[in-house]
Amino acid sequence: MSDTSPLLAVIVVNTNTRNWLEPCLNSLEEQEIFESLEVVVVDNDSTDGSADMVRRNFPACKLVQLDKNVGFGPANNIGVQHSTAPLLLFLNPDTIVYENSLPAILLRFEEHPRCGVAGGIIFDGDGELERSVGSFPSLFSMGLDRLLRYLPPARPILGRLSHQHWAGYDEPYSVNWVTGAYLWIRREVFEEVGGFDKHIFVYCEDVDLCYRVWQLGFECWFFPEGPIVHYRGKAPMPRPRKKMLCENLLYFANKHYRSPKFWLTRSVFWIMSRLY
Repeated sequence: MSDTSPLLAVIVVNTNTRNWLEPCLNSLEEQEIFESLEVVVVDNDSTDGSADMVRRNFPACKLVQLDKNVGFGPANNIGVQHSTAPLLLFLNPDTIVYENSLPAILLRFEEHPRCGVAGGIIFDGDGELERSVGSFPSLFSMGLDRLLRYLPPARPILGRLSHQHWAGYDEPYSVNWVTGAYLWIRREVFEEVGGFDKHIFVYCEDVDLCYRVWQLGFECWFFPEGPIVHYRGKAPMPRPRKKMLCENLLYFANKHYRSPKFWLTRSVFWIMSRLY
């Protein structure tokens, strides 16, 4: 990376995923615009030698070592504080960025000045498309999401209404939220909304961030380019993932859905948080 002002800061939060982090950082170094990148690795008190590996193999990266695991969102907030670029990319350590993926999304931000947040196309470890964008959580969107699991013919018609969209990954379009595994956001927008909610350790922090961006009047977009591979679920969690997700859905609803018309949604999310 050069001494000129960076175009993009890539924030990677790592928690004991050394064997995945290394190929992730390698894929960033192979980008043609690497000299214009500012790569920040925030290590959440790993014990697998991750920090030493970054120091040894990736001296151009900024390494921020934490003495405790503060969670995904809070660690990303810290990473932003150690960067300066006008555009931010939050990238999971268990990902591989395709060659020349980053310039494609950079161009999209130039074309869409009202776009505050965006995501690109994601494939899982088996090469299948990952459902990485969606509609804000509600009884309707989450119920439809479950229903469409068993009704594939209806996905092209109703897929964009579900919590995790089943359709729409072949063209650019406005969405409610994009996954935090590959989330682009303008620095000025991130700072205006106050970053990730410090009370969310992991799961639903991306939906919450996008909701607050939407409240400010900025757009959230999916772009069918800039592909990455996401191997998913490689970082260890302090508690069962499903339990944490349901608890954070309830937190999200209590935070944003205070209107009486959402009483049923809040009630169901409360039950879900107790069941798992």
